[in-house]
Amino acid sequence: MVSGLPLTTPDHPCVVYTGAVSNRVAAPLIFVLALSLGSLSSACGDDGDPADGGLDASADARDTAPPDTGPPPVCTAVPTVVDTGLTADTDPGIDPATYETDATTIAFDPEAVPASEASFPHGIMAGAMKPDSALFWTHRVGTGDTILRVYRQGAAAGEVVVAYEATVAPDAFGYVRETAAPLAPATVYNYAFFVSDGADGFTTRSGIGRVRTALAPDMALKLTFGATTCTGSVTGFGEPDGERQVLANGGYPALTLLADMEVDALLHLGDMSYNDAAWVVADMRPPADAPALYRSNDLGWGFTQNIQGYRDVLASTGLYFTLDDHEVVDSDAFDPETMVPSRLTAALDTMVQNVPIERGPGGELWASYQWGLTAEVIVTDLRTERLPSTRTTDDAIFVGAEQLAFIKDRLLNSTAHFKLVFSSVNMTNLPGESGWDIPLAFNDRWEGYDSQRRELLDFIIDNGIDDIYFLAGDIHANFVGRLEPEGTSPYARMWEITVGPGASGDNPLGALLEQGILMPQDVFPCEQFVFGSGRTQVATTLELDPLADTLRVRFIDALTEEVLYDDVLQQEP
Repeated sequence: MVSGLPLTTPDHPCVVYTGAVSNRVAAPLIFVLALSLGSLSSACGDDGDPADGGLDASADARDTAPPDTGPPPVCTAVPTVVDTGLTADTDPGIDPATYETDATTIAFDPEAVPASEASFPHGIMAGAMKPDSALFWTHRVGTGDTILRVYRQGAAAGEVVVAYEATVAPDAFGYVRETAAPLAPATVYNYAFFVSDGADGFTTRSGIGRVRTALAPDMALKLTFGATTCTGSVTGFGEPDGERQVLANGGYPALTLLADMEVDALLHLGDMSYNDAAWVVADMRPPADAPALYRSNDLGWGFTQNIQGYRDVLASTGLYFTLDDHEVVDSDAFDPETMVPSRLTAALDTMVQNVPIERGPGGELWASYQWGLTAEVIVTDLRTERLPSTRTTDDAIFVGAEQLAFIKDRLLNSTAHFKLVFSSVNMTNLPGESGWDIPLAFNDRWEGYDSQRRELLDFIIDNGIDDIYFLAGDIHANFVGRLEPEGTSPYARMWEITVGPGASGDNPLGALLEQGILMPQDVFPCEQFVFGSGRTQVATTLELDPLADTLRVRFIDALTEEVLYDDVLQQEP
């Protein structure tokens, strides 16, 4: 931790910040200050007599610097939208019963069954949605059979159509993961877990959830996805007034805002649960203790699952998720080449226990989910396969060869109009002159593994693949921008949307931007970015229309309800 950093404000350009910030935050902050405060040294010599330029000097005495006479920047812009004259529908116009081979219609009122927090202490989730299935999750405590019921509203009042019902068995730690199939595509279902009364009824239930299945392969419908990342903080573990607890006490309103929208799916770009302290405490415990620490209500997943915003949003829609670093440990310690393998395995296994995601046959965490002709969601794993020792070589390994081949295949052969690539860390060439290239940050994103970044982007350009949008998180800020400044590279035809963050601590650059110490051009130069902010409790939505060929992007500050950005992207010729 460091403190006593010199900062400026519009009213007081020569002040000292006396609070403490973490080393990870301090490094880029000090770097930015080194770039930006040199010109203040003559005005900030000491805080003495106002005549000598101290803190009480008048504003007029400070505003004597000559204006910048350089040429104005040539700003980029979103591509001009070409009207196709078409708009996709939102209704699939199908009869779900033709797909639900085991469906039954019954009289049923789920609200009549008492909800029990004690029986289902960590809520409910659904994920891994496909056209004919979804994966359902809960954490069960207590005795009695547990029943999963997936249903939709029937034709008559008081009736439901039960598409799937099963008695499910919690694992040794109480986790339930159940894939329900067959379901109908593009269909909204409700679901809940019930405790059997031993006969034909139920004694208690979980909350009631909502999920939509993915579109059938031939469907081209308009979709709205919510997106988030970075919910938590590495500071304040165990402190009632620490940043982590303060954020949790606020309930993560950006997630509740997304829940209220009932989006078609939630895209989570990682840092869902800040479990860093579980890793640290595990250093002092026997190896067998690590999973319990990651599951715990104070250090691990249990803490995150009990926050109201997550209860709201995860019950409102299905989830696609990729990890970033904090699900395991902060990035400066997350090195697959040097970490104790059993510790990493424990953290990842516990993560899979706690989130409705699928692992591949080799244990891989990357996957792809296609929503008809509209969108393919390509979920990558940018943490567990990277080899930092190769970073500066001509054969840098940010993702393994098998995953890279998978990403290329899905980009090249997808029949979906939009290809949404999960990139938990940025693919964008973030401007070094703005302070983004300190080694800790640069080495942690695609830019730090330049040869593999160029291999993937060159593959996209060489094959003429359009309508690819990278979705990123990690940086505790948000932006919409080109991968490179406009006109400097073929890569500039591609865009990245850094979503959220849902409820994070400040990015130092973003904090200085929001305080007016740095200007937007200093942090997100307009030659490359059309939007950027340092707001930290933000809801992001993506509205995709394959027939109009448009992707509408919205950022909403959940604390102020201000719409920070609302515009439409379209692939350039």
